[in-house]
Amino acid sequence: MNDYEKSVYEKFASENWTNATYEERMAALQELAVISSTHNSNSPSLVRAEYINGAEFGYYDGKGITVNRHVLESGMFVYRDPDTGETSTRALNDAHIQMMDTIFHEDYHSFQDACIRGKISQETLDKMGITQDQIKGWAANYNSTNYIDPDKDYDLYRIQILEKAAYEAGETNTKAAFAYLNEKYGDDPAFQAYLKDIEEYGFEKCLNSAKERFQDPNIERTQQDRMNSRYAALINRTNEQNTNATNAVNKANQENNPNAPNRANEENEENDSSASGKSGPGLEDTNGNEAGRTSESDREEADEQDYTSIENTAAMGNNNDEESSEDNNDPGEDNGSGGGGNEDESGMDMD
Repeated sequence: MNDYEKSVYEKFASENWTNATYEERMAALQELAVISSTHNSNSPSLVRAEYINGAEFGYYDGKGITVNRHVLESGMFVYRDPDTGETSTRALNDAHIQMMDTIFHEDYHSFQDACIRGKISQETLDKMGITQDQIKGWAANYNSTNYIDPDKDYDLYRIQILEKAAYEAGETNTKAAFAYLNEKYGDDPAFQAYLKDIEEYGFEKCLNSAKERFQDPNIERTQQDRMNSRYAALINRTNEQNTNATNAVNKANQENNPNAPNRANEENEENDSSASGKSGPGLEDTNGNEAGRTSESDREEADEQDYTSIENTAAMGNNNDEESSEDNNDPGEDNGSGGGGNEDESGMDMD
């Protein structure tokens, strides 16, 4: 932790955050995003703020990180009844810490996105201990037919490979920052509230809950295997469709000019060779959506399917209450992609 990082972290100490203006808080979040991206050897994300109703801290949408302006300004979640227009609020004891965690968490989603797209060098990946198998797993999970929203099943959302890694990054970096801050300023009571939240709604608790509900001691592996299988089927279907399209072009060319070379076939071979071994980037489905991302309509349709192919699917959705957006720690406090706001061209956000 260098001096610059310490100076940015100090802006998140309770006494400093309380006295900061909205503009100063936004600047601190942007500086934190740059620090996080530097740690991840990735391009920094632009941090934006918008008023998001419900229990959500923010999300990554492929273009940048968006945070909940209600939380940023007042430290509250705001709930608006769509029928009556009436609003209610819930104060957060650890809003500033959750904002820090959100930036680390969502920036890790940006890093995962860059890995899937092949934008992080192998040398960097080796230094970080990130394997190609891990990236392939992320790519499979990133596909919206596989990504599990927290309002569908919070336990499965929390243990899926994308979110497991992002939560770990958010929590690890936030704990490190507040270890320094508590040493400098004294113990922050809000940090204890934060630790309680991540323990109560953390990975281990969700994993054990999922094991019990689905009667599967290997539920995490089962879930990932299902995702990998579906993703492989999508890639195979995409390749087959590309081949059929190429053959149709070649046939048309030969009919129009029997002496013309099969240029479409040559281009297809080039594309196949460059895509070899890739799990997602550059591959598209029949709707023109990247294999790693699909349209919102596709995602909604997939939600109606058995998206986990696991027994006891009737148990899914038990956490779908008013507060089940994706919080950093709480099924009612979201740290990511599922709730509202801007989306990228794929229509998919990540918590």
